[in-house]
Amino acid sequence: MEPITLEEYEAAYRRFIACLQETGVEYTDSGLDPEHQRFEYFVQGDLDPVTHRIPSDDCYDREFADADMRWQYQQQAPLAEATFDRALAFFAERGVTEFPEGYVESGSIGALIQHAVSIHGEQIAEEYSAHEDKLDIRQRVDKLETHPAPAPWEVLAHFAVGGLLAIGVTEDECHCLVVSHQGRSVVDLTTGEKVASELGDDLNSFLSKSNLAATGIGPLDGQTISLAGLWGGALPLSTPDGWYVFRVTTNGPDERIVLQAPDANIYNSYKGLTLLDVPMTDVRAVGFTFDSAVLILATSSDLRIWRRPVV
Repeated sequence: MEPITLEEYEAAYRRFIACLQETGVEYTDSGLDPEHQRFEYFVQGDLDPVTHRIPSDDCYDREFADADMRWQYQQQAPLAEATFDRALAFFAERGVTEFPEGYVESGSIGALIQHAVSIHGEQIAEEYSAHEDKLDIRQRVDKLETHPAPAPWEVLAHFAVGGLLAIGVTEDECHCLVVSHQGRSVVDLTTGEKVASELGDDLNSFLSKSNLAATGIGPLDGQTISLAGLWGGALPLSTPDGWYVFRVTTNGPDERIVLQAPDANIYNSYKGLTLLDVPMTDVRAVGFTFDSAVLILATSSDLRIWRRPVV
């Protein structure tokens, strides 16, 4: 198939859009999708019951079909080859190195999976699917640039905390207990202010035997607070109305913290994803409070808190 440049592909697309305008077809032009490198558009109008064509078909066939087919084939061919080679490597790592004649030459990943399943069972197909999903997410997140959290989230507080070990949110979700090698502190989750602090490196004096709880200070004096951090424990990673927060490791050793909006899906698109941070030190805990009003990111060197109104 004859190669095509991006300039030629775009020129054909612009002719297609001009044709739609001239013929009065209603459409939405979303422009070039930077992730998939293709133009996205939506044409309004019903299928003709006689010809079984939509209003844009004539313009598409005349102005854009050839360029669109050549461009998509050109974009997908290297990706398909790389995906197939990756599948071969995946199964080889699990001892599947020999395939029936013609399987490798066919370039069919489905054939590879079918043969691997015949040897190891359905589990290997599930492992392969999970492996590819993780890779897709890493590649997608790797393209994101750091941005502030989207509305309605707003930064509530950001503290440097050297040697941070764990955090704990009170049952009323009004305070956060911070445990570090320096001692303990308490942050008000409604104002973002640090309302109590106590220095001291004797962790055993306030940590439980499992290190998953600690006694509070200041407004939390006498309370036992469950912890999330170095020793275990966790905060909720989603809210009832659909916000998610992810810890993603891409090509480098550093983790990335990604906030996903309710109408987004990290598994198939970069849209609706916000890269909040690329922590330079170890992530101790990240997640939401149970009332979903607060998002907290704790690393071994700092504490970041975002808040939103919740009805």
